[in-house]
Amino acid sequence: MQSTPNPDLLSPFSEALTKFAYQGFQQTKSLFSFAHKNISDRLTNTVIPSRQDMTSPLSPELLLKLQESRSQLCEIDWEDAQKGIYPVEVLFDSFLPDFLRYYPEMWLDLPKIWSRLQRKEYQSFADDIEKEGYPGYYLQNFHHQTDGYLSDSSANLYDLQVDILFNGIADGMRRRILTPLKEGLTTFSSVPAYQIKVLDVACGT
Repeated sequence: MQSTPNPDLLSPFSEALTKFAYQGFQQTKSLFSFAHKNISDRLTNTVIPSRQDMTSPLSPELLLKLQESRSQLCEIDWEDAQKGIYPVEVLFDSFLPDFLRYYPEMWLDLPKIWSRLQRKEYQSFADDIEKEGYPGYYLQNFHHQTDGYLSDSSANLYDLQVDILFNGIADGMRRRILTPLKEGLTTFSSVPAYQIKVLDVACGT
């Protein structure tokens, strides 16, 4: 007679395994981001030695604090998924296709970034980029990246750059708005969902 697994026993094991996979996924992204920044910074400092005088290493205490904050954020991200704020699957949204497509382009853009750094060019755009009507804040080469905010290709690179900048936890940081947003929407529980409008106001950093 074949026995049937008890789902009540499998559920805690499955949850623990999924959490372990999530932690491993985030740790891999963190280590990769750190390695990328270390290599790219070394190359930049080699090409532009004066850049070394503009930066200073973080103290061990601050590095430890940053690591603790990142771990806390990952734990909150996991807990919110367990509460049903968003599906657990969201935690594993595959970034691989975009990564494989745009990561090589980040390296190809690096020599252009070096050139803009050396020439102190902060508002350099291709001739076909439409610049009319934008506030001055947007007419910059953020991170000295080609075309700043103003082209599709630069937007794709910027999104990946931000994730690397924040050690692979950018999506988790963005999801922090979902819990208070979902709680706030309970005020309108009597209003049909199709009548509810949410205004997303971009405010920069």
